[in-house]
Amino acid sequence: MVIYFDTNVFRDLAEKRVPKAEQKINSLIELKDREITIAPSFEVLHELLSAPDIDNTTRIKNAQFYLSMVDWTYALKPSNQILSDDIFSLVNVGGPSTPYNAIDSERSGFIQDIKNGQNILPDAEWVKVVAKSRQQNEHFVTALFTDFVRKLPKDGKTKLRNSPDKTWNEWWRPGALAEIIANTLVVAVVGDTIKKYSPLVLPTVRTAVGYILHTWYKQIITNAKVNPTAHYDFRNAVLAGGVGRILTGDKKLRNAIRHIHMCNIKVWILDEFLSNM
Repeated sequence: MVIYFDTNVFRDLAEKRVPKAEQKINSLIELKDREITIAPSFEVLHELLSAPDIDNTTRIKNAQFYLSMVDWTYALKPSNQILSDDIFSLVNVGGPSTPYNAIDSERSGFIQDIKNGQNILPDAEWVKVVAKSRQQNEHFVTALFTDFVRKLPKDGKTKLRNSPDKTWNEWWRPGALAEIIANTLVVAVVGDTIKKYSPLVLPTVRTAVGYILHTWYKQIITNAKVNPTAHYDFRNAVLAGGVGRILTGDKKLRNAIRHIHMCNIKVWILDEFLSNM
């Protein structure tokens, strides 16, 4: 069974941020040896190596712990590539592509540098990369979540507040808001083409659209502010769609995925997962 673990899980364990961390690590290692394969992604590695709240030594140790747990023969493509590959595949063959692209970790200079306790880039260059990435992500969050919600018609917000469940289900009807967003993704990838299938049949598209709609829903219903790191959760949702299973350290992300209409992605937080295995 292949499972995708998000960054929070690894930080919780590597930094012992959860009770009985050592016991949980040992349980996961036992499961890894017998029953599960942990699918790695460079997006998680990037997040581990760019965490602003810890020193560089801890970042490298976290990344080394990550390398010890994952199987690079199931390396995930970047989330945007999985989305575009799935859409191309849907148009051409009627179903999703593979989310995996095997990496030879023994020949990867990037991975070997981390194993040896080194950064792939000099510290000064890494700081620039992280700063630029953070700026791009802030623009992404503002454009996709904050600005759009501000532009929603007042009567639409009122309808959602008065009938949240009914309105949420209406968003997922054929031709409604979820499908409009999904078709926008298709046009962005392959242009205006004849579609035999709704793109929402793709788990990656469904979780991408679902995470967006859930975020809007929470902003309107509970006046929730969008976390500036929401771009990570958006990508995690896409990767979860590709794999079909995700273990997360974030209850909000778990609840967001479970809220998506007719979504068959398995999602757990750590204690739930260990108690059910």
